Amino acid sequence: AAYVRSLLPAFTTRSSRVVLFDQARGMATVPTATPSPEHHRHDDPEHEEGKTEPKKRLTFKEMLSKYGRSGVLVYFATGATVFTTCYGLVSVVDVSPVIRYVGLDINPAAGHFIVAYALYKVTLPIRLGVAAAITPLVAPTLKRHYPRLF
Repeated sequence: AAYVRSLLPAFTTRSSRVVLFDQARGMATVPTATPSPEHHRHDDPEHEEGKTEPKKRLTFKEMLSKYGRSGVLVYFATGATVFTTCYGLVSVVDVSPVIRYVGLDINPAAGHFIVAYALYKVTLPIRLGVAAAITPLVAPTLKRHYPRLF
């Protein structure tokens, strides 16, 4: 059980803050970084009046409002692919020690599903990035081949 605990990640998130857990001391610390006053935008000579700002990336919400059904389809297709891959990888591994460590006494098949789902949830930032990158490429093709749907 101690070996499994040593494999657990040292980072946990709590209310959108990253908390670094110091296992040796048994305490959590929150790393902070505050920008220094000399890095303000109005003091920076590169950001003078009249210069254009770099192109802003679309947020996921803006992407969905721009691409509509195509964005939703790409997001769900990406999610289905990632979940099936996670389940396929987990199904060849014995997850019973992990399930026992958590304190559950369940069927091994359900254990595979739970571990695959946990991995699927951890990959959310990657899935969002991939969906945001792929959607502008796939949306025109979907609109061309299925104009009544998209």
